[in-house]
Amino acid sequence: TVTESVPVLGPIIVLMILFSGFVQPKSVISDGWMWFYWLNPISWALKAVTLNEFASPKYDYDTCVNAACTQKERMGDFVLKEYGNPTDEKYIWYSFAVLIAHFLFYFTLTALAYEYIRIEPVPPPPIRQPDNEESKADEDNHHDDSPTKEDYLPFDPISFAFDNIWYTVTLPNGEDVDLLKGVSGFFEPGSITALMGSTGAGKTTLLDVLSGRKNTGVIKGEMYHNGMKQNDNYFRRIMAYVEQFDSLPAKCTPKEIVEFNARLRLSSAIS
Repeated sequence: TVTESVPVLGPIIVLMILFSGFVQPKSVISDGWMWFYWLNPISWALKAVTLNEFASPKYDYDTCVNAACTQKERMGDFVLKEYGNPTDEKYIWYSFAVLIAHFLFYFTLTALAYEYIRIEPVPPPPIRQPDNEESKADEDNHHDDSPTKEDYLPFDPISFAFDNIWYTVTLPNGEDVDLLKGVSGFFEPGSITALMGSTGAGKTTLLDVLSGRKNTGVIKGEMYHNGMKQNDNYFRRIMAYVEQFDSLPAKCTPKEIVEFNARLRLSSAIS
């Protein structure tokens, strides 16, 4: 997966840059890593770009090769040789051909991997209780299972009501469009309310407006907590909103995510 490949990608990129022929010239790279230099697509791309630059006419002047200046060489060729690059311009097309071959090879490899490799998550085996524990559980089911005072989390029951909610946005052509038109409703404490409607009816828009997630457009109407007008700062502390798009950590289970958020919101005295 993408999450698992990211930690491996960093060291590979570092090696590709290190043995591309720029940080370490070709003459300095050890024989044990020379194979990586020839297989590295960055080295071929750098070779083509460097040769294209220093083969241009603006480097057609001589420079001293040694300190005594007894031998001179074209400036562009001198720089290319210092980094182990050829001076013949045909290597620009050779490098381009190698990069095309790299692309076709990895494209084919990826297509074959998608075709024949399937990594499916293996569900955990069901947890079965021993016979003595099953019989004990059956006996416990016959007892009064009404929740005790210790089973409740400490919180203040709050009713939430909204009246005549309008939400208007302005299109790029300047036209105003009402996405919500006089919507009213209420939510009672300790209850679950299902908001149902067809696609595009405005369910997500309504929840975004009620939760204060909309920062564009014009919102009109009133919201109440226990019959009092909404206090935005207080509402943000007591409200939790899970959006329809998955923005949760991919490596965490739903239980771990709920427990993590509960530890942030609840008192440390609650286990």
